[in-house]
Amino acid sequence: MKEKQTPFLQQLALQMATQYGTQLGEVTLVFPNRRAGLFFRKYLSQQIDKPIWSPEILSIEDFFDRLADLRIADTLTQVFALYAAFREEQPGTESFDKFYYWGEVLLRDFDEVDKQLVDPDDLFYVLSAQKEIESRYQYLTEEQKAVIAAFWESYAAQAEGDPAFGQIWEKLGPVYHQFGATLAEQGLTYEGKQHRQVAEAAKAGTLDNPFGQVVFAGFNALTKAEETVLRHYATEYGAKLLWDVDAYYLEQEQQEAGTYLRQYQKDTVLGRSFPKPLPQRLKQAPEQVRFTGVPLAVGQAKALGKQLEELLQSPDFDPERTVVVLPDENLLFPVLHSLPESLPNFNVTMGYPLRQTLLYAFLEHLLALQQNRRSSKTYTLFPYRHVLALLRHPFLKAYDSEKAYQMAKEIESRNRLWIRSEELQAQNPFYAELFGAIENEGQLFDYLLSNLRFVRNHLPNAEDENDIEAEYLYQFYLHINRLRDVTQEQQLSLTLETLLRLFRTIIRSLRIPFSGEPLNGLQIMGVLETRNLDFDHVFMLSMNEDTFP
Repeated sequence: MKEKQTPFLQQLALQMATQYGTQLGEVTLVFPNRRAGLFFRKYLSQQIDKPIWSPEILSIEDFFDRLADLRIADTLTQVFALYAAFREEQPGTESFDKFYYWGEVLLRDFDEVDKQLVDPDDLFYVLSAQKEIESRYQYLTEEQKAVIAAFWESYAAQAEGDPAFGQIWEKLGPVYHQFGATLAEQGLTYEGKQHRQVAEAAKAGTLDNPFGQVVFAGFNALTKAEETVLRHYATEYGAKLLWDVDAYYLEQEQQEAGTYLRQYQKDTVLGRSFPKPLPQRLKQAPEQVRFTGVPLAVGQAKALGKQLEELLQSPDFDPERTVVVLPDENLLFPVLHSLPESLPNFNVTMGYPLRQTLLYAFLEHLLALQQNRRSSKTYTLFPYRHVLALLRHPFLKAYDSEKAYQMAKEIESRNRLWIRSEELQAQNPFYAELFGAIENEGQLFDYLLSNLRFVRNHLPNAEDENDIEAEYLYQFYLHINRLRDVTQEQQLSLTLETLLRLFRTIIRSLRIPFSGEPLNGLQIMGVLETRNLDFDHVFMLSMNEDTFP
């Protein structure tokens, strides 16, 4: 029977401890992500039997950030800066809340342009010419039109029926430059521009090395900016490059996982760092691949729970050497609810959309309540359907189930269409917060934040830091506060209607960055978090077309 193979990061830890010994504190290790660094630190601790200085461990994003002069702005600040640049080039265009969605699309494109070190002026000139050809030459075949339109696929849904968006291609160059300048005036930038500036300094030979001995470990597909900086550090500062590579997918052309590594192997600088002979861990490793067909998405989670239950009966089963990979984030909670009760611990390392949480539904009901109310100088009326939606929400049931039930029953039995604010507020302190009327747009954020505070202070388990609802509350509170601060900083005069749409647009795109004890128990993570990590048991759900790959 084949023996279990030593994980890449464990081999790396042994190599570092053997090679540098007590000088490890002078070494900086750079990994593709933070997760790999955490596991490396665990393996390194197993190799050391006396106190020494730990090496500095950075992700590649942290590494670039340390080398750059400008700090990365948060997404909301970036979108506001992009909107300001766009308004300068096309005055009188749509409102910010309408701009926000495809502003994020432009941000991702600008980020990719910079990370790949593409000349932006040349690129946008070519795109402009392509759009002109597309509009002038209608004789092109459908196949030719499809090729020309491929780049614009991500914009198609937004461009339809939106003349302003259809014209943006003419202004991409000026918007790109103005956007970067607007952020730079505040000492800020975005990730792609930060990477470009560091890479350009490397090309010019002006990039210093504040780290001592640098080791880049476990990289696979590098952007042009990353490749430029790694090559510079290898030639100028003797940085070491250690690849998580195997002959199985490097030597076989049909193995797509080795595409980029085969390119780097031929590079005059990077190629010298590849091991000889190539490791053949996959060939020697024990392997057993099982496919389980399940008709429904939730059924996958149930099947997973059953197989984990069987594994837990094995005396040599180690939950920490087991990972559940979720290409479809929507399966996270079905998986969590399907884990065996006998499983001692688990750790989640992935984002989860805030829009799919119970708290988001609660805030959505609050927004709808305020958006559809009727007000005068003497009274405020709320529509019955939004009042009933709140009364039947689990938060109100948990606070005072009897009161919520009686109020809902009274509204329905009397067929009441509108309910006075004062009547609802008089029921209890929670209702006094919920059913207060917003007089102007400036009160929206205070209204939402005060209700979140009440939820945290008065609902069961909300103050438990280990309860998942506490994480939701923290994230919502954080982002609502940030949205309020940024709108005030930008001095935007937004109507209540616009603020409501903006809030919905932003919150729907946010994710909860779950975090926990990363080395404790069964690991649950997304695909990208698995880089450089090795496990004895790997469960991958949603191996369906359009989900994975």
